[in-house]
Amino acid sequence: MNKQHESLQKLADGSLTVSLNDYEEIPALASSLIANGVTLYELTPHRETLETVFMQIVGEEGQSS
Repeated sequence: MNKQHESLQKLADGSLTVSLNDYEEIPALASSLIANGVTLYELTPHRETLETVFMQIVGEEGQSS
């Protein structure tokens, strides 16, 4: 893929996962995948919850003390 989608990872089950900064990047990602020969059967956006993000930030700081 191109540099824009460096976080693209293929999982053991054959599915792909990618982290995007903006919800509006999804259509361009889908187009890029299809243009590169990927057969796209499903695209499911996933957003981190506020609690998950908070725990990632606070949890990391709390473990270092």
